[in-house]
Amino acid sequence: MNKRIITLVAVVIAIVLLFVFLPKSNDEQLTVLSAKVKQGDFECVVTVSGELLAENSVKVKLPNELLSGRSYVYSIKITDMVEEGTYVDSGDYVASLDHSAIQEQIDERQESLDLKLEDLIETKMDTNFILINIRNELVTLKDRVEEKELILGQSIYESPAIQRQAEIDLERAKRELDQEKRNYELQKVKAEQRLSQLNYSIRRTQRELEDFHKIFESLNIKAERPGIIIYRRDRTGSKIQVGSIVDRYHPEIAELPDLSSMISRTYVNEVDISKIMEGQPVTVGIDAFPDIFFTGEVINVSNIGQSVPGKNTKVFEVDVRIFEQDELLRPSMTTSNAILTSKTEDALYIPLDALYVQDSINYVFLSRQNVKQVVVPGDANENHVVIKKGLKKGQRILLNPPHDEADLPLTGEDILKDELSEKAKE
Repeated sequence: MNKRIITLVAVVIAIVLLFVFLPKSNDEQLTVLSAKVKQGDFECVVTVSGELLAENSVKVKLPNELLSGRSYVYSIKITDMVEEGTYVDSGDYVASLDHSAIQEQIDERQESLDLKLEDLIETKMDTNFILINIRNELVTLKDRVEEKELILGQSIYESPAIQRQAEIDLERAKRELDQEKRNYELQKVKAEQRLSQLNYSIRRTQRELEDFHKIFESLNIKAERPGIIIYRRDRTGSKIQVGSIVDRYHPEIAELPDLSSMISRTYVNEVDISKIMEGQPVTVGIDAFPDIFFTGEVINVSNIGQSVPGKNTKVFEVDVRIFEQDELLRPSMTTSNAILTSKTEDALYIPLDALYVQDSINYVFLSRQNVKQVVVPGDANENHVVIKKGLKKGQRILLNPPHDEADLPLTGEDILKDELSEKAKE
């Protein structure tokens, strides 16, 4: 009896071991690693992140006094600013620029003006002194000419030699008088030119001083209209802040967005940009509200790529207009944009994992048939690919290649011939 029990237990253990260690049938493996060919509407979607912006906004810029052609300030530091997101009314304070830098310019101009005014007074005094001396000399020379004329008149009773000497003395006196007259005119012209230059320099310095006073008064930036303050980004992509430098070539400090019309600005990589066109529908999600979605469309696709810092790739700017208005939408929010690039109705499609390529031939492994089936793929999205030729709805295909894939025959070569023929006709 014991021997029978022992024998029976041994048989059971043997059967269990065989069941565990023997390989499973091909049918069991295919059931686990296969998928069906499906048919239905197929959508290709490019999903990219973005940032909310107002489509229209009023820029908060440097004051016109700094931007005018007569301004001598090309860049200036921000010393104070209200917090981003603050609601401001028209005329409310937004930011302050460096008053000390402008005060230094005012002090320099004032000092220069004071020196030039002193120089003007001294020049006028020196000029008057010189011209008075020359005029006195002219009087003396005129008297000398008259004296020589009298001597010449009295010399008619003298010898010819004395008469000739009197003539020479008179001519010399006249030449000295003419020379002094020319010297007077020359000194007068030089004085007028010097005074004119000084007056011009003084007027210019006065204008500069007035301009700097106007600039100083304008350094407290105020809002031109009501809105929420959104500060711009600098060249590095960082928001400007206290201590940032702004200049006349990049005068924007902030913007007051019109929240009634919002866009999502995205950047699409160079691999997908050829699929993006204006007018394509977009589903826009807001990261801060994962359960809320909005509809929109592509309104702008940049033709010029931008380099990504630290990466050897380029991206292209794409703008998406959001159709709905919602108080939840605020500038700078992060968005998720699903751009529908194409839609095929009643298409056959399979998982991307089931499609294989060798020597430019696309094929799949048909379940239970032990063959490689040639197919013609179409559009693809992140998970699936359209099959234009080679498969039928409901067929089952393998997701992983079988162990004997190298020995399996290739079937459906005529599909490739038909495809090449159709392309040749096109």
